[in-house]
Amino acid sequence: MDTLNKRFIDNHLLEFLLKEREAGRIRHLGFSYHGDVRPFDWLLDHQDEYHFDFVQIQMNFLDWRHASMGNGWRKDADAEYLYNKCEKTGVQCVVMEPLRGGAFGKMAKELANQLKAVRPDDSTARWAFRWVGSHPNILTTLSGMNKMEHMRENVATFSPLENCTEAENTLLAEIADQMAGFPTIPCTTCAYCMPCPYGVDIPGNFAYYNEAVNTHILPLPEKGSANYAEKKQQFADGLRKALPNVESWARSCADCEECLAKCPQQIRIPNQMARIIELLMNR
Repeated sequence: MDTLNKRFIDNHLLEFLLKEREAGRIRHLGFSYHGDVRPFDWLLDHQDEYHFDFVQIQMNFLDWRHASMGNGWRKDADAEYLYNKCEKTGVQCVVMEPLRGGAFGKMAKELANQLKAVRPDDSTARWAFRWVGSHPNILTTLSGMNKMEHMRENVATFSPLENCTEAENTLLAEIADQMAGFPTIPCTTCAYCMPCPYGVDIPGNFAYYNEAVNTHILPLPEKGSANYAEKKQQFADGLRKALPNVESWARSCADCEECLAKCPQQIRIPNQMARIIELLMNR
């Protein structure tokens, strides 16, 4: 709230934006929400004064009820709460991270197979987009696409959209519960934290760590287990393949905390880097 007041209220910036909209130089006024739920609540509680046209929220079937950042550093809110408050206030939602930074495209095989059993021809991405689109108070859904096939599938998914059934929503909620139990790092690989002054590839390290969790290399078994050394070596070999430049590994992290304020997911990045470093050390 102190930051909101300093950047938008006390200096009359929000008041200026309202006047620009009245003058027609701004067509639609809204805001993007990240992290601390108190400014979100305050802004929407003043909707009679500001008349926001939209609010951008992170919404997907995992964050619907599993958005609290256990590894974060500020109070977050589940997407269910954010969406319902927007709908109640009469503000439409712009949805970011419908695929949770691509995590749904790299879902653990046993979870993806549950979806394939119901709709064999649908990708996990299509499931995620259908789930978001099934909610009525959505203005638009953002999608990062780097292949023409992604665009074709997205267009086909929404043309026309086939809403999720009650049974499909239940299945996705069950899968979300299972995913929430995986010890992954809630990084969406947005790279807002970059560049690191010490050369660490922050999203690259986290992406590989999460891949290792989803393929069950991690968590490592107990040190006395028969396959402990094999799993640990498998993790190290995979990291070398994913990040050939060893200077970009987590071990280069100097705990300077410059990345903390940049991360929209409020991940305690140095702490998570320490987890990766520990996996590579002799234990």
